[in-house]
Amino acid sequence: MLKKILVGILVMPLVLLFLSPSESEARPRVYPIYKPDVIKVEGMSLKNVREAVRRALFKRRWQTKKISSTKIRATYTKRGRGVVHKAVVDVSFSKKSVKIKYHHSEFLNYDKATGTIHGTYNKWIQNMERDIRYQLGIY
Repeated sequence: MLKKILVGILVMPLVLLFLSPSESEARPRVYPIYKPDVIKVEGMSLKNVREAVRRALFKRRWQTKKISSTKIRATYTKRGRGVVHKAVVDVSFSKKSVKIKYHHSEFLNYDKATGTIHGTYNKWIQNMERDIRYQLGIY
């Protein structure tokens, strides 16, 4: 009898460990949505700014759609865990600045009320911002 109790005491924590939801299931990895500062541009033509933005987006395989002469809608998709994760942003630009703004997303746990989103989105946008700065020569 004592042997059964001891085995139960040793085995029960392992059983509970496997039955409890994993950390990733219990809490999605969400963080405050990253909103890049406006990128200031000096001494460039509108055409050069547009081309720098486009080069930066193409570098990381963002799909682009011209919204106007000063705005591009950029979409990034990535397959993972049986779904397609999608981020869509608007990149507005002029001879003086470039602004990246969230438009919508799919399967990235965006919550408008709390202003949170999956951390992967933030990484994608930080990379985009860094690439645009590089293409503009602004480090």
